[in-house]
Amino acid sequence: MSSASGRLGIIALALALGAGAYAAEQMRRSPKLVAISPLQISNETNYPATLYGEDLDEEFTLILEGPGGKKIEIPTTPIDRRHLGVIIPAGLPVAMERARDKFTVRLLDEEMEPVPGETSVMVSNDAAFFTPLDLVEVDGRFYVASPTTDEIISLPRGGGSLTSFRVGDGPRALASYRDPTGHPWLLVVLEHQGAVALVSLDQQADKPLLIATAARPQAVVVDQEQRRAYVSSLAKDVVEVLDLEQRKVVRTIDAHINPRTMALSSGGQTLWVSHMGSEDLWRVPLAGGAPRTVTFGPGLPILGGHTEPFSKQVMGGKPARALVASPKHGVVFAATVGPNIGPNAARLEVSMNGGITVVDEAKGEVRRHVSIFRGVPQALKLDDERDLLFIADEATGRVLALDSGRLAESDLSARTASVAEYVVMPPEGTPFLRSADAFGVKGRAQVSLHSGPWALALSADKNSLFVLNRFTRTIDTLDVSAIREKGFVRTERLVMSKPEGQTLRRRGETIYFTDFGNSRMTCDTCHPEGHDGGLLFTKGHPMQIHRSPSIRTAPNSPPYFTPSRLPSLMVMSKHVLARNRFENPEPTEAEIAALTEYTLAFVPPPNPFRGAGLPKSVALPGGGEGDPKHGLLLFEGSAGCAEASCHPPPHYTADQDPATRGQLMDVGTPLRLLLRPELQDDVPHGLPPPSLVGVWDNYPLLFSGAAGFRVEGDRVLAKDVLATRRVFELSGAKPHGNTAALSPKDLNDLLAFLMTL
Repeated sequence: MSSASGRLGIIALALALGAGAYAAEQMRRSPKLVAISPLQISNETNYPATLYGEDLDEEFTLILEGPGGKKIEIPTTPIDRRHLGVIIPAGLPVAMERARDKFTVRLLDEEMEPVPGETSVMVSNDAAFFTPLDLVEVDGRFYVASPTTDEIISLPRGGGSLTSFRVGDGPRALASYRDPTGHPWLLVVLEHQGAVALVSLDQQADKPLLIATAARPQAVVVDQEQRRAYVSSLAKDVVEVLDLEQRKVVRTIDAHINPRTMALSSGGQTLWVSHMGSEDLWRVPLAGGAPRTVTFGPGLPILGGHTEPFSKQVMGGKPARALVASPKHGVVFAATVGPNIGPNAARLEVSMNGGITVVDEAKGEVRRHVSIFRGVPQALKLDDERDLLFIADEATGRVLALDSGRLAESDLSARTASVAEYVVMPPEGTPFLRSADAFGVKGRAQVSLHSGPWALALSADKNSLFVLNRFTRTIDTLDVSAIREKGFVRTERLVMSKPEGQTLRRRGETIYFTDFGNSRMTCDTCHPEGHDGGLLFTKGHPMQIHRSPSIRTAPNSPPYFTPSRLPSLMVMSKHVLARNRFENPEPTEAEIAALTEYTLAFVPPPNPFRGAGLPKSVALPGGGEGDPKHGLLLFEGSAGCAEASCHPPPHYTADQDPATRGQLMDVGTPLRLLLRPELQDDVPHGLPPPSLVGVWDNYPLLFSGAAGFRVEGDRVLAKDVLATRRVFELSGAKPHGNTAALSPKDLNDLLAFLMTL
């Protein structure tokens, strides 16, 4: 609210009440600050936040004070008498060596006088945590994207000076193309800015050209012939088609839940989309026609790995971390952690079996899944002419070459598709998780797991493969010109030297993403990038199908796991790390501390559906719209959602408060999905109310995943676009709060409010 509008509001109130009543009203006012939400944010980008208190329907100034005593003033936006909105700016100062720090939150009134009450917000120091995520090579020069530091790193092949430049907020993915004159351009997906930047590589000093996209773009694939780019949007569940000559969005394609990586096939006539939320693939005919969902079910051939005997128990898929299309063989290759194994008589729990899923391009059907036997395939590159598929295994530190023709041909030939393996040894002086003699023994991974090959690129002549190593911040050049005779030959290693800090968090990052025990299971396979990971069967007792929830809000809501109820993140880290490795080896105290440090730095994503205040309307996935401000009144009022035992603000869970922490409830939602129920434990138990912060970005919902996924025949499929609506439909005789009494409009308003958390 501006000063002028504030004065007009005061005058209007005085005229309405009369001078005496107005004076009495002002005397009764007693502004007070109580809390802030989210409780933890990142300093890498701007964050919408809400302040809670009393008598806050005026102009106030937020004061943030960091550990160094520096104070930052930020204007606020009134929402109603008990809520203020604010945008906390990027770049909050945290010492480089610290992974996170606490900032005190206070308010000043219009007269710049302190308002009673204070709270705090934890700030993760991502802006000083260089995280290389993507790599392209153009005309003898490498370009690397680091979304946390908002940098594009540029360095020449053969060595030379490293430079960096910035094009916007959150550069997550890269691609390149040449315009009709042959001029090279770099495409940069800006996740937090909602845009794609076009950078002229001949004139880097030129200001980048920005094409606005839907919120939270994730990945990009370029059709060089058509001069078009396809960009996936996680927040809006769409893929947008960008005309690179007109420099604008020319088409929007509805996708399923949380689309990310993509590939083009059939000469650019078919788009393939992998969805992180619905854990499926879509085949989209670009000339027209309905998308086809690629489903995973019983009988899908699994070639190699411990899940091979469980082909008949497949219940669904896992999202592709990378996709490439082979026009030569008419297939699409997907890097996945394997088909999801459901309830089975052997009570097999761990179904991760990383490898290559081969999909028939014309039919849109899965042919087979071929195991790489250990690790997690993170990136793919294909030399279709020479039948070479390259795979980056970030979990054990390997790069593999498989014969793509043998993968595509038959189950029998796919078993002998291996061509070569390159073990990515870390640079000398790299700190190891343990002494070197603890690796490569007793079935464990080698010290190469400290490298973290994360992205791949091929030279124009296909004779060189470039490997971006996330943990060591290096780029390896591998000669693959005679790979069938000589294997991989490393010809160069470049180091992206950056100022280092947050040593413990760095070690925790390596632990989080890697597979020390060669169990095929990492923290990231269940919680990709700290987020939710769909459905599992299962990781404990009772044996049931259940979802793998996001841990981005976990630091503020112990206990963890049900019914275990582990009391702290430190205890959880010890439990999970030991289990992931099958106790081979048992985690050390230093490893537990490092994993905890890394996990503590996760934050919920900034909400793209609101600004400083609440919008008048929010479009709901699946259709309809709602008024989030009215939804807020319902949530804290007649709907009964904000009761102390349910989802009270600011973290929207009873577990935020030690006095109400650890309570288990029954609100009538299903505890399991009824796929092969005779092979699951039918054990009634209560559940904790989860945090609703970032619920707009979570899929599926409920312990069972029943809000999102449903049993259809012999498999489990994503069926609900808006999982939160399904939550209320499943409450049965014990509804959430008083939501069963809401009218359809009121329910839409409530759902709209949840979209803004």
